[in-house]
Amino acid sequence: MPSQGSYPDLVIGRFQAMATPAQSRRLFADMRARHAWSALPNDAAEFYAALQPVTIALPNGTALAVLMAQDEAHIAQPKPGDLVRYSPHRGKYEIPPTDPKARAYWGVDGCVAILCRAQDKACYSRYVSGVYRPADGHALSPRTFQPLPHGTVIDPQTLLPRRTIGATP
Repeated sequence: MPSQGSYPDLVIGRFQAMATPAQSRRLFADMRARHAWSALPNDAAEFYAALQPVTIALPNGTALAVLMAQDEAHIAQPKPGDLVRYSPHRGKYEIPPTDPKARAYWGVDGCVAILCRAQDKACYSRYVSGVYRPADGHALSPRTFQPLPHGTVIDPQTLLPRRTIGATP
């Protein structure tokens, strides 16, 4: 979990779980104890009312925790096993809220979108799970967040693989 701002990279993986209210309160308390999320109001219940912490599992056993808006979580209703994409807010169409409190929450969350429902196995073959730079789609290590020398490159818009680094064109 980043100490300030939203998680900056694209993540494609299996939706694992949504945090319970108690888990959300613990996360909020832990992050505040580390002097993180200083722009957010100092109320764990308000934090959970605005944001839903979720985990996304990657093939190597790593699970990443990211934040999404509660209203988006209720609309999308991701289920364990769904293939999802997390993206930080980006692009000209994602305008931050003008309300200072809403803007503070918007500043630490991102968007989790369902790419494939768990039962749609054919859909899964289109995507490569991993962590990617939003600017160019290069694969990053989910442990160090450094570029992978032989990783996949995806199109950051379609999320579909372009090529593998080091592969013959």
